[in-house]
Amino acid sequence: MVLRFLLIAFLLLLGCSGEDLQFNNPNDPRNFSHPSGIAYQPFTDPRDGRTYNSVVIGEQTWMAENLNYVPPWEGAKDDFPCAGTDNVDYEKETLVSDGDYCDIYGRLYKWWGWDIAINACPSGWHLPSATEWQILLMFIDPNFSDYSQSSQASSKLRATSSGWPSYFKDKGTDDYGFTAIYFLNRYAGEGSCWWSSTREERGRNEAYSLIFYSPNTSSYNRSDEAGVFKQDYTRKCSIRCVKDGGPTSLPGSSSSVPSTTSSSSKPSSSSTPSSSSAGCTAANNTSTQYCSNGTIKTYGTMTDNDGRNYKTVVIGTQTWMAENMNYDASGSVCYDYNDEKCKLYGKLYYWETAMEVCPSASGWHLPSDAEWITLVNYVEEGNGCSNCAGKYLKAKEGWNNDGNGENKYGFSALPSGQSTSGYFSNVGRYGYWWSTGDNYNSWGMHNNNAKLDVTAYDEVYLFSVRCVKGSN
Repeated sequence: MVLRFLLIAFLLLLGCSGEDLQFNNPNDPRNFSHPSGIAYQPFTDPRDGRTYNSVVIGEQTWMAENLNYVPPWEGAKDDFPCAGTDNVDYEKETLVSDGDYCDIYGRLYKWWGWDIAINACPSGWHLPSATEWQILLMFIDPNFSDYSQSSQASSKLRATSSGWPSYFKDKGTDDYGFTAIYFLNRYAGEGSCWWSSTREERGRNEAYSLIFYSPNTSSYNRSDEAGVFKQDYTRKCSIRCVKDGGPTSLPGSSSSVPSTTSSSSKPSSSSTPSSSSAGCTAANNTSTQYCSNGTIKTYGTMTDNDGRNYKTVVIGTQTWMAENMNYDASGSVCYDYNDEKCKLYGKLYYWETAMEVCPSASGWHLPSDAEWITLVNYVEEGNGCSNCAGKYLKAKEGWNNDGNGENKYGFSALPSGQSTSGYFSNVGRYGYWWSTGDNYNSWGMHNNNAKLDVTAYDEVYLFSVRCVKGSN
C-alpha cells in the first residue's frame, strides 16, 4: 500500500509544474480542499501562465490566493519581493531566495511608484476599491459599517491553519474560502494587509488597504479585527484581485468611493451627475456649447499669459480647462517639434515649468493630486464604477486602437504623448498631465483601459498641462 502511494506521488510529481506543486506543499497553510465543499474556480493569468484559485463570495468573485505577478523588467523580482518570514533582506529590500514563499504567499507591492499596484491585476480583474473591500466585509458581517472593523469577518476570512499567531484569540474558520494567510510583513507592521485602489482624498501619502489586526500590533486597541484603513502608500502589502462586473457601491448607497472629507467639501447631491437628466451626448458639442452628463452647457473661457484663450468646463464643483495648455514657456515643446501638433495637443512641459504656466492672476493653477482625485471620484461616483474615469473624460476620437472615450463632461482629453531627452513617444496612445505632487506626479489616461490614475516620474519628462480654477 505504501509503495502504491509513493508511486502515485512520484507520477504526480513528474506531471505537475512548480505552480501546481504549491497546493501539495506540507508547509502551505492554505486549504483548497475546503471542508464545506466550496467550489474553487481556477483561472490563468495570460501574462505569465500562472494559475490561481478564485471563489465567489456574495456577488463578488475574489482571488483565493495572493497575487504572484512579476512585471517584465530587469530587476523586478528585487522590487517585488516574496511575502513570508525568512525570505527578504529587509535592510536592502531585496529578494534573498524565492523558495516556496512566492508560490504560497505571493509578492509584496508598493501602492506608490511605477503605477504597479493599480495595474497589477490581469485582464478581467482589478485591484479592489476600498468600497469593494467593505462590500466583502459587510456581506460576512451585516453589522459592519464604513471604516469600522469586524472580528466576525476577521475569523471567517482567515485560513484555518496554524499560520496565524496564537495571540489572534479567535482561530480562523475560513467559512467562505477566502483563505487569508498570515505572514510577518515588516514593510507594513505585523499583520497581513491587502491594497485597495483608493487613495486618501486629501492628498496625503496614504492609500486604503484591508488589514487584519491583532492585540499585539494595533495602536488602536483593535482585537482580532479586519477593517479598511489608511496607511502610508510607500509600504508593501499583498494584492488580491476581484473580478470585473461585481458591485461597486455599498448596499443602500450610490457611492463607490470612500468618504474621507467632511460633507461640506464633497460634491452635493445636486452637483452629482445624474443619468436621469440625460438629454444630449458629446455629439451635440459645438464651438460654444458642450454636453455635460446629459445637460447642454456653455463653455467658459480662460486666457493665458500670452493672451491666448481656452475653453473651460465645470465638472462637479471644479472648473477645468477643456483643452491642453499651449503657452509658449521656456523649455516647452510641441510633439516632434511640429507646430501643427501644438494646435491639437498643446505644448509639453517640464514639471518645474508646469508649476508656473497657469495664469494665477485670474485664479488658475496646476492641479494638486487631491484635485485630480476629486475629479476622479466625482466621475466614478456619478457613473457607479471604479477605475473608469478615463472612459468618461477621454475625447470621442483621436485615441488609437478603439481607445476613444465618451467625453461625457466636455473634458475632451487627448493622447498627447510625452517627451524625454529629445525623444517623443506615445502620441495617440497615452495622455499625461502634471500635478503639483512633490514626486513629479502625473495623471494619465491610456488607450487600452478606462482609468485616470497617477504615476510618479521625474524631472526629465515633459507632459501636458491642464489648469484648474480656485484655491489649491
